[in-house]
Amino acid sequence: MMLSQLATIFFILISQLGISASSKDVLASALQSYTPQKEYVMAEAEGLSDSRVASEVISTLSPLPGKIGADSTVAVNAKAAIVLDAATKEILFESNAREKMAMASITKLMTALLVLEKGNLGDVVHVTQEDVIETGSDIDLRSGEQVLLGDLLRATLIKSANDAAYASAHHVGGTVDNFVKMMNEKAVELGLRQTFYRNPHGFDEVGHYSSAFDIALLMSHAMENKTFSDINKMKECDVAILNSDRVSHVSTTNELLKVDDPLIEGGKTGFTDEAGESVVLVAKNPAGHRIITVILNSPNRFAEGKKLIDFVYEKYQW
Repeated sequence: MMLSQLATIFFILISQLGISASSKDVLASALQSYTPQKEYVMAEAEGLSDSRVASEVISTLSPLPGKIGADSTVAVNAKAAIVLDAATKEILFESNAREKMAMASITKLMTALLVLEKGNLGDVVHVTQEDVIETGSDIDLRSGEQVLLGDLLRATLIKSANDAAYASAHHVGGTVDNFVKMMNEKAVELGLRQTFYRNPHGFDEVGHYSSAFDIALLMSHAMENKTFSDINKMKECDVAILNSDRVSHVSTTNELLKVDDPLIEGGKTGFTDEAGESVVLVAKNPAGHRIITVILNSPNRFAEGKKLIDFVYEKYQW
């Protein structure tokens, strides 16, 4: 194996282990002269505990971000938080990032990803009574209605509609229980070691949890899907019921997207009694560097998320 390939795999492994940015800067500088910026490499880690295998293809070795000023710090009141460089998986800020916590509707990231990977967005979904959920955010689906799977996906991501997420899972999985099994299989495939799903919408349930780190990894992966990325930027859309004249208008729950913050590409909100105010935000600066910010159980999720985004773009350079 070429030295440059070893260097690439080394960078991936230390990113997965969550070594601090400052420590990796030293390691990066030692290997940088041997690592070309345009080389295609497959890195695969095998034999992880609980049969969890993380596998990732890196098409281009991106430059590692470095902190400007070692004394620069920031704090948030969220119970857990992280900022991850999307390209390198470099941890730029973290606080209790590996702690297992309730994630509320951030669950729908995995629901949406599987709908995109396993479903046909042109399918007509026949809503059953089981799919009718009137708790929390919804689009007032009624038994017997017919809706395009693609419209249900948009309602799931934009409005965080629980009934849309459930009906989508029911359609794609055949049963919701089978879909949840698919969610957990995908979590293993992606190396999400502090994540387990019990449902496709995010209602509080014993044994339904994730971590800020895992959520950041999941969002980073999902954003590589163009359809997901496009929907993630949308502020609103209409969901048409095919067998009636009813149309449901949905608007984003992402307050930073609503105010046209130039850095914000999208995100996903979540709130339950157990999860508190939570959000994952996707940002990209004018130079094209994308970061993923996760805030779990915060007194002010949008303010704290924005605080971390501004801090990272001010204090790090690529």
